[in-house]
Amino acid sequence: MPALVLLAIGRADLIIYAVFGALTGMYGRAESHQLRLKHQAQAAAVLLAGVSVGTFLSVSHIHSWGLVVVEALLAGVGSLFSDKVRLKPNGPFFGILALGACASVPAHVPFLAAVLICAASAAFSMVVGFAGWLRYRVWERGAVRDIPASSARLRQAAGLHAARYVLAVGAAGACGVLTGSGHPHWAMAAAAVPLAGADVPSRLHRGIHRIVGTFLGLAIVAVVLFPGPLSPLHYFPGKPPSSLPCW
Repeated sequence: MPALVLLAIGRADLIIYAVFGALTGMYGRAESHQLRLKHQAQAAAVLLAGVSVGTFLSVSHIHSWGLVVVEALLAGVGSLFSDKVRLKPNGPFFGILALGACASVPAHVPFLAAVLICAASAAFSMVVGFAGWLRYRVWERGAVRDIPASSARLRQAAGLHAARYVLAVGAAGACGVLTGSGHPHWAMAAAAVPLAGADVPSRLHRGIHRIVGTFLGLAIVAVVLFPGPLSPLHYFPGKPPSSLPCW
């Protein structure tokens, strides 16, 4: 809904901030309304942090190596937080994606406005997720999510997991910069995808899905954006591919 409002008022350039806020609605779907509310608030914090840091980098014109360093460090911090609160979906992937995407597009509004758009979109998602509570109005006093108690073993595992995020995201970003791709944030986001898996097989599956999905996406983009008999651009004269946004 927030994205539709922005589109209706002619500010499609701001939809990116609303989209990342709206991802809040993906979290805690299988939980009761009161637990979902807390879960989504924690997820919103990760997404809002990503948008805030990314927009700050964009406004400050910090790109390339600066983006790689900041995103790698924030990936580690996000990993520690998501492991601590047991975010579902696992890991800080969407926060990492938000940071890189927002840092890589020009900021057409002041920093605070972009953050408020994201926050409003996240709040709207939380309201929608909690709306079902009005039907039964059941509130379990003292209800908590099933999160294992902190221990030395879990803290060590979380630290190791965070280190993997820092190394993988940093290495991918460095490769993106050195190869001159112009979009190192996509490489960093791709590197973060497999790390959300609980074990090696699930990480391999996630990595394979990411690779296959990327190539399928490229094939679709080729059909849509490049001149050819199947391209829908024929129906939009005067709209060259270069005029379309690229995050």
